[in-house]
Amino acid sequence: MASVDQKLHDKITAGLADQRVSPAILALKMTRENRYVNEAMLGYLVNYVILMADQEMVPMPLVEIHQMCKQLKYSLEELGLTGMVRKDEPMNEFMLT
Repeated sequence: MASVDQKLHDKITAGLADQRVSPAILALKMTRENRYVNEAMLGYLVNYVILMADQEMVPMPLVEIHQMCKQLKYSLEELGLTGMVRKDEPMNEFMLT
């Protein structure tokens, strides 16, 4: 990554990892933002999850985040939000037959 991209990445991850801001507060702040800002932010987050989940090699400090992104990507695929359609059955739901 270029140094500018790395600085931006560090700022975004630090902001999202801040434990002082609850998800409810973040959601409330997002409702006051422009619709296009929210769409861009969600697009950025989904792209980050997909790219991180598809990485074959990650630095040791990012292994836990890599595993979390894999799980999130699987969930996004189940919901059809990645542009890819899953053909196999979901692994985290039970079906009554």
